Amino acid sequence: PPMEGLAYRIRMIQERWRQSPDVPTDIRRKLSARFGKMVSRLVETHPEEFRGTDLDPARKLKQLQTLCERAETLVPTEVLDETGVSPAEILAKKWRDQLASNTMGGGVDEEASRRATADEVKRLQAERRRLGQLAGREASTLHARFQRACDQVFQKNRRFQAADPAN
Repeated sequence: PPMEGLAYRIRMIQERWRQSPDVPTDIRRKLSARFGKMVSRLVETHPEEFRGTDLDPARKLKQLQTLCERAETLVPTEVLDETGVSPAEILAKKWRDQLASNTMGGGVDEEASRRATADEVKRLQAERRRLGQLAGREASTLHARFQRACDQVFQKNRRFQAADPAN
């Protein structure tokens, strides 16, 4: 984009924002939310100005799609059975689980596996937050899919812990 374009000016403002002095956490959260909404409104109003940049709405939707797919691969197979996922997707998940088990040399420590899965979901959630706000129906649908997958992983972990006599 040209140096005088809107995307360039926003990038410069974001850089100054990142270099601003520290303020108390509660104030920083409020200001960050306002700043994020302002940038989102500009991107939504002038998407052509941001095409090809890190704020490009199409690029962000693609990144959110990828995050959904990564989160959905972490959902336990038995939960997939309950949610109406296609048999092919369930089979692919079982195959990945078996491959992971074989790669690790047999049985997997269930507790370590659950912790690793929970840590991965937390990393995906942090990536989702970094994407910022996305507008539109497709973004809402993808966000709901992402949230559902994350919730299913955490619910399964809570049920396992409640049923485990060692806990």
